Order: sequence, then structure tokens, then C-alpha cells
Amino acid sequence: MDSYQLYQLGIDSLNKQEYTEAIQFLKESLLKSKHFKTYEKLFEIYKILGMNDESNIHLIEAFMLNPNNDKVALNYSMFLIQEARKEEAKEILQKVLSRNPTFKPASHLLKRISE
Repeated sequence: MDSYQLYQLGIDSLNKQEYTEAIQFLKESLLKSKHFKTYEKLFEIYKILGMNDESNIHLIEAFMLNPNNDKVALNYSMFLIQEARKEEAKEILQKVLSRNPTFKPASHLLKRISE
């Protein structure tokens, strides 16, 4: 199976809330090809499972591979805020809003941390 097929099996498992299986398929997909969306899905699964350290590792990878994805950038900004790196988070949120001024979650978060 190729990376995309494994990714799709992972998404199917995720949708069925079969998290262990989803993780397995997504990690196999990453072995064949690294893609930010795969890392993002692993971030979401580990977050659901309450495994924050593992979740954050995958979020960082997703952001490094695609810092221009608004959803990933927003989640990464929230991570930075938790890590007391508010200025970095502000910069990222400003970049998100410069390319997508109507992305309300980013504008709300930026407003909240700027007060």
C-alpha cells in the first residue's frame, strides 16, 4: 500500500474512533511519505487520548512541514501560548490573518493574548 492509502485507512479508523488502529495506519503512512496532514491527524488523536506530549510532537512536525496551513498554525500558536512563548504566537497569528483576514479563531486568539 502507498502512503495515501494508509492515510485513508487511518482516517477511516479515526472516524470510527478506533484510535489505536488509526495511529498504526497513520504512522505507517509517515514511513512512506511525510505529510503535514498526517502529522496533524496524529496530533488530534493523541490530544483526544490525553497524551499531550505525544500530541505536541506531532503538532510541531505538522507546523514545520506546512506553517501556512491556518488550522495547524492556530493550534501551534495555542501550544506556544501554553509554553509561555506568547510573542511567537502573536507573530504566527498575524501571518495567518494577513493571508486569511476572515479566520475568526485566529483573530479571537490574537485579541485575547494581546489584552
